[in-house]
Amino acid sequence: MTDSKVFIDTSPFIYILEDNAMYSDIFRNIISKYYTDNIPLYTSLLTFSEYCVVPYRQNDNRKIDDF
Repeated sequence: MTDSKVFIDTSPFIYILEDNAMYSDIFRNIISKYYTDNIPLYTSLLTFSEYCVVPYRQNDNRKIDDF
């Protein structure tokens, strides 16, 4: 195993959680590949904040809980 580290920005999480028809499968496959290869994936606490802006505005607790 290498010392590789991969940072994931907010967008892939949004695509996956919103089940975006164009991108969700692509990012699921990418994340699965890194997981299978034991390459650590990282994100920021800001990811949670960025993702939750719209669900909070829409009072959509399900989406917040899904995250």
